[in-house]
Amino acid sequence: MRFLGDSLKEKQKVSIALCSIFGFNLRSAEAFCSRFGVGKDCRVQSISAKKWAFFSKRIESELSDNSFLLLQTSLKRLYRKNIENLIIMQCYRGLRHSAKLPCRGQRTHTNASTVRR
Repeated sequence: MRFLGDSLKEKQKVSIALCSIFGFNLRSAEAFCSRFGVGKDCRVQSISAKKWAFFSKRIESELSDNSFLLLQTSLKRLYRKNIENLIIMQCYRGLRHSAKLPCRGQRTHTNASTVRR
């Protein structure tokens, strides 16, 4: 089954499978499942194609109506824009991002060698 361009694992529960999409967490996935009549223990493979098409259309229409819930590329674009704003402002976090160093107070003497590469 495909949803928003990603393929979901067949043997997972629907709420867990939706969490693999960037921007969905378990709470919002369970809320969508309960709102649109998919059980908590329902697996992706047990849903018929017709019901899955109905379920995915309802979620997509709900997402298009609510501008506060961003997913996939729009959410990644927002994250990147926020980081670019920090770099433009030349604040401490922005300078650390531009130098590719950890920006949340981690030590760099012994750790963070993968970040500094």
